[in-house]
Amino acid sequence: MNHRPPGPSVTEELDLLRPSMSWHYKLTPEERVKWTKYIQEADVLEPLRFRRHIDTEKPTGAHVFSDASGLALGSAVYLITGEQDQRTINLVQGKNHIVPIKKRFNTATKEEKPVSSTEINKLELSAAALAAETWWSIDKAMSLTKVEPIFWTDN
Repeated sequence: MNHRPPGPSVTEELDLLRPSMSWHYKLTPEERVKWTKYIQEADVLEPLRFRRHIDTEKPTGAHVFSDASGLALGSAVYLITGEQDQRTINLVQGKNHIVPIKKRFNTATKEEKPVSSTEINKLELSAAALAAETWWSIDKAMSLTKVEPIFWTDN
């Protein structure tokens, strides 16, 4: 079963980029198919609309998630507002970073390098730090001093 949301993902785009590519790089037929699919899937995202208002008068909780892979790392902050029967959960902010090309590719041979477990652990720690920074900036901007966030990571 495919649980993937509609539209392209950042990691799919990264798969299409290589340090050896330049503006004049000619795509192979396989790469052309991937790029065409990526562009068509991006069109699916256009009609999406999100509610922008977040009620910060009665915040009751916050959950901050972080994760990393060999390609990217990220964090997301969700704010819970309202009482038990009228509770809403809103994505307040998400941030991501792409792993530098030097870490992903051997610059001499321009081949992709496998990511070691030590590097993944460092990336997971960087993702957790990004999550903490993201929460701090939201807390500062929205004055959420009474909210104790719960931080989530898979490592």
